[in-house]
Amino acid sequence: MSVLCLIVAAVFIESLLKFFLDIFPVKEATMKLKKFPRYESCVTCGSLTDQLRDKDVEYRNFYIEGSGQLCYTCYLQFYSKQSHTYDYSQDVFGS
Repeated sequence: MSVLCLIVAAVFIESLLKFFLDIFPVKEATMKLKKFPRYESCVTCGSLTDQLRDKDVEYRNFYIEGSGQLCYTCYLQFYSKQSHTYDYSQDVFGS
C-alpha cells in the first residue's frame, strides 16, 4: 500500500512541475542569459557591444539616457558631427 502511495505522489508531483513550467517559461529566459550573459546588445541593430551588463551606465561608452546602449557604428550614425550640422543659411532669424 505504501509503495502505491509513493507512486501516486511521484506522478502528482511530476504533473505539478510540468504545469508550473508551462505557466512560467523559465527555460527560454535562462537560455537567453546563457547565450550572452556578460555583454549588452545595441538597442538599434541588436549586435553585441563591448560593454559589460553589470557596468554602471555612467561609465559606459555610447550609452544614451532614455534610449539605451548603442554600438559604435550606430552611435556614429546618429550622433556624428556630419549628421547634425546646422545650415545657418536656412535660419529665418539670421541675416
